[in-house]
Amino acid sequence: FGVNEFRFRGKGIRTTVTAGETENLDHTLAEMQYLNGGRVILENHSTNDELAFQVVHPQAGVLDEYISTWQVDIGQNLQESIILPYIAALPAGLILRVVYSSTGGADVIVKINYMLQKDF
Repeated sequence: FGVNEFRFRGKGIRTTVTAGETENLDHTLAEMQYLNGGRVILENHSTNDELAFQVVHPQAGVLDEYISTWQVDIGQNLQESIILPYIAALPAGLILRVVYSSTGGADVIVKINYMLQKDF
């Protein structure tokens, strides 16, 4: 995609997941945007914790799970960043959801930085 076609509109969200629980972290798109990657930052995570990344329609439910059972790297707070050379068009009203499954004994701080773009 061309440099002059889009404006960067990154979005950071965070939550605290209760120890041993599975929780959703949602970001509802207020306008048409384009996703081409993101970064995950974790604190107090455990070896068997997992993430899933989904696109959700408010009435129809999960439209796509584009990352499933992602295994966290216990040795790193900053998990692997994914930046793709192409974009996914996401209409207003869709929800970007991260499902975090905690397996440890401590609450986990989950931070997501989405690489979003907007039409110029």
